[in-house]
Amino acid sequence: MRKKRFTLLVMFTLLVTLIAGCSGGGTTTDPDAQKLAEDKKETAIEPVQEKQEPVVDLNGRAVRISNWWDASPKGDSEADERARERIKNVEEKYNVKISYLNTDYGSTSEKISSSVMANEPFAEIVRVPDGYIWGLMQGGFLTPLDDDLKETQIKPDVIDSMRFGTDKVYGLTGWYTPNDSGMFYNKRIFKEAGLKDPQQLLEEDNWNWDTMLDAAKKLTLDKNGDGKMDQYGLSGAYYVLHEMLIGSNGGKMYDEATQKAAFDSPESLEALNFLYSLYNDHKVVKANAGND
Repeated sequence: MRKKRFTLLVMFTLLVTLIAGCSGGGTTTDPDAQKLAEDKKETAIEPVQEKQEPVVDLNGRAVRISNWWDASPKGDSEADERARERIKNVEEKYNVKISYLNTDYGSTSEKISSSVMANEPFAEIVRVPDGYIWGLMQGGFLTPLDDDLKETQIKPDVIDSMRFGTDKVYGLTGWYTPNDSGMFYNKRIFKEAGLKDPQQLLEEDNWNWDTMLDAAKKLTLDKNGDGKMDQYGLSGAYYVLHEMLIGSNGGKMYDEATQKAAFDSPESLEALNFLYSLYNDHKVVKANAGND
């Protein structure tokens, strides 16, 4: 019974509300109030004027983008086609000419410093290899962002995390994330060498630095006997390998809790020393010769 009474009470309340709403909707005899209502109606239906974006004309300025590979979209994929269309739209909208430079990895830092010193920068946008950032920063070729961030709404802890080497903020970022990177292996050469491939070792809970190094040694071969290695057990960039090794050893490069670099932790140092041994002691990593 209580439940039924409650339901009837709610229904009665709603009915009273509806009646009150309807009774208040009659026409008014007050001419001033009627005029005000009509003005409000006209204001409500008046179209909103969109703000016109200011026209920017850069007078055909060249915008050169430097990478250590040819990053220009070739148009041989859907993503490339979208990139080419985007470039075309930007060029037309701002009257610029965008091009890509393929700058040798090892000469990027030197080209930046020499061309800037000559007051003729070789590119407008340059992707800088990690290993050269410190030298460019110390040489005064990187501009701190502290003054630009004074009025920003960015949280202080985010700004502090962008500090690099000094008390200045440089806003550096990296492209590597552990979610979309990993190790790839050539199944064929593992099979030819009679080795278990990494997937098998992983399933046996036996994929670790030792088994990786053992495979890398056995897969680094001088096939024609000329004293030079024709096949290497490992390849890749050291600036990616060190991140993977540190992570796999339970280390970190940056400690969010203390907001400080953590390269000197025991786990990180062990990983860096192992990386050194792969290159210099075991010599199982293919040198970066500017090819695939």
